[in-house]
Amino acid sequence: MPELTEVKRQLLMLVTEADNHRRRPHELHESLLRSTGASRSTIQRALTDLVRDGELVFTYRDPCSYVEIPEPVGATPDA
Repeated sequence: MPELTEVKRQLLMLVTEADNHRRRPHELHESLLRSTGASRSTIQRALTDLVRDGELVFTYRDPCSYVEIPEPVGATPDA
């Protein structure tokens, strides 16, 4: 089982490499379950920590939710 630090690194990489720097939460979970073998609780803990630390944010674009890299202050968000 990978350590929490490795799961966080992988999460950031997946979001950073995605179009518009955003991914659906369930896509992140499924990808990490397959690639790392981490448990769902470890993946959720890593995601929660990254959001708490401001490295990722949850956004909602009706009807979908996303995890994405935060926009720099003063930047215009993508539609």
